[in-house]
Amino acid sequence: MDGNFITRTLREATFHPDFAKGLNNFEKTFTDLIHKKTIIYSGQTLPYINNTSIINYRDC
Repeated sequence: MDGNFITRTLREATFHPDFAKGLNNFEKTFTDLIHKKTIIYSGQTLPYINNTSIINYRDC
C-alpha cells in the first residue's frame, strides 16, 4: 500500500467533528503523503466522515 496512515487517539466517549480538524489540516498540507485517516476513541464506531474512519478502540 502506498502512502501513510495518520491516527488521532482520544479518551472521549462522544465524537465531535472538531476531533478531525488537525487531521484535515495535516492532509491539506501533505496531500500526497496521506493514505488513510483514523480517529480512535472510546465512543461508538461511526461511518466515515470526510474520508476519516472513526472507530472505537475495542474495534481495532
